[in-house]
Amino acid sequence: MNLSWIVVVTGVWIVSVLFQLGDLGTSTIDARTACDREPSGRLLRQRARGLFWVVPFASVVVVGFGVGIDFAGRLFYDLAEPLVALVFVLALAAIASGAVLLVITGLLSDAAVDYRGILAQLRSVEGERRPRDEISGFRRQLTAIDDECRIRERETTMRAAIGYLVTGGIVRLTPVLLGLAVAVAVVFAVHGQNVAQLIVVAFIVFALSGGLALVGSRMFLVAESAWRDVHETQRAHAVRILDDLEHRSTKRNAGLGERVTRALQILREQQA
Repeated sequence: MNLSWIVVVTGVWIVSVLFQLGDLGTSTIDARTACDREPSGRLLRQRARGLFWVVPFASVVVVGFGVGIDFAGRLFYDLAEPLVALVFVLALAAIASGAVLLVITGLLSDAAVDYRGILAQLRSVEGERRPRDEISGFRRQLTAIDDECRIRERETTMRAAIGYLVTGGIVRLTPVLLGLAVAVAVVFAVHGQNVAQLIVVAFIVFALSGGLALVGSRMFLVAESAWRDVHETQRAHAVRILDDLEHRSTKRNAGLGERVTRALQILREQQA
């Protein structure tokens, strides 16, 4: 196998390991910062995972844009295709703009539709008498939040982490497969030289990727479980406030009947 391919695969594997470390770190932060917090601004996020993936995504966009500009320059100067280069640059600018818009949308997509958001709204009207249609709107919003944000209950054992790693998608398995590819590439590239040492290195590479994937999966499940408890607490509080609002909306004002009767009696006396 060509040495350049080994270098490329190894470089991609190192990048994937860095992503694994970042994913593990954000899951750890999410698990330790799970708490019931009030929203204090549009840029506030409860979880670090959303912000973490913005950085690599933006890096890929920047690198891709630079490569595209270089290719457009070659079309313009070397191949003398100014029209094709112009169309390519416009298409590249449109793609980059869409990517930037996607990143901004992800950053600004605060908890407008989550348990924090509806709980903040309900706390602002807690203890008041509100119209029945407004309370029904809160109920519908809570049902929509349940469909959108509710986290499924999962175990946090190592066995559950193995199952999640296998069934959780290709993203978490990719670094493991890359580690296996590096190990196989190194073993086949040595042509019988220092086989024992390289087998040990290959095993370490594969074990490192697999271990990080497994620990990251378990920590992700721990973070999901912690935030599920927070969401359940927030939801229970919201339901209690809604029940109190409904009770207040159906409860008659104390003494209202007596006051109406007295007013009618006074009116009859005046007419007599």
